[in-house]
Amino acid sequence: MYQITGKILRVNTDTVVIEANGVGYLGQNIFELNDGIVAQVGDTKTVYVLQYWNEFEFCLLFFEKEDLRNMFESLLKIKQIGIKTAKSIFLTYSVEKFTEIIRTYNVSELQNIKGLGSLTAKIIIDELNKMIFNAHMTRKQEKILQTLQRLGYKMSAIYRVLKMVDKKLAEEQMLSKTIQLLSTDVC
Repeated sequence: MYQITGKILRVNTDTVVIEANGVGYLGQNIFELNDGIVAQVGDTKTVYVLQYWNEFEFCLLFFEKEDLRNMFESLLKIKQIGIKTAKSIFLTYSVEKFTEIIRTYNVSELQNIKGLGSLTAKIIIDELNKMIFNAHMTRKQEKILQTLQRLGYKMSAIYRVLKMVDKKLAEEQMLSKTIQLLSTDVC
């Protein structure tokens, strides 16, 4: 089930009941996260559905917009992320802004979300870059990233510069070139 078109029977802050073909579907209300659209009882709506389950719960999530549904699904594929964290992200950022944060490896921007630490922000960015942009880091790049982070460089700057450095260079040369680029305000 990807979408349902039906009449809204009940709405509250957390849940929505939609009737389609004589069946009422109860789902979590994810309508209002980034644009304030409110569903009213009696409205006929098409909602995008995400089935979510883990060892503790099974539920349906209802979205007004398909892009939000798809990004939410990608987020929930990350082990450390649940519905509450994903909602927090989209209460803070639109899908477009969040995609830009992921694309630019902006860990510090993602850390603006209450309760989201640097490790979780880094995991989200790494995983979503692999899923959405098919971006993978080599072991050399990961070592250089860790080294430069320990030296105090910003992760977002390191990520941007690492993409510019030739992966075929030896590790020491990659590190040297990355530091050189970081110091010349190329990013």
